[in-house]
Amino acid sequence: MEINGPSSNRQVLLMVLIGLGMVGYGGYSHMVASSNLSSSIMVNGTIESTGVDRDPGRRGTDYRPEVSYSFSYNGSEHTNDDIYPSGITRDYDFSYEAEDEIEEYEEGENVTVYFSPGYPDQAFLRHESTNRPIIMMAAGASFAVLGVVFSIFGS
Repeated sequence: MEINGPSSNRQVLLMVLIGLGMVGYGGYSHMVASSNLSSSIMVNGTIESTGVDRDPGRRGTDYRPEVSYSFSYNGSEHTNDDIYPSGITRDYDFSYEAEDEIEEYEEGENVTVYFSPGYPDQAFLRHESTNRPIIMMAAGASFAVLGVVFSIFGS
């Protein structure tokens, strides 16, 4: 049985390494998010700006919601733009979906900001988990397995 895939061992190795990197990053992001959720404190912050970033790619345009906010902690000013605790931003196929994600935030508005004590640089706005790290891990594992399958059954 022959499967058409990457044509060289370097390409197969690259597929496996990229897949393992995605698994590692997704796992790290999941761990950080879980830790941030379980030990977070709340402070008051202010929305500095909102918007939707347009990212054209191979399979179409992705839309990414963006919210920048500032807050004070232990006498220091901080600025961040993470909505969720994992730091992995959701991408949307349509701009209105990204706009819906951030419609509750308006410039100058006071918000609650969450972060683990000692890590204000990992602040976030929504005290809820997201499945993005798990999706990244699954996609990376699939990519790595495909690389192995191509190396075994490929040409």
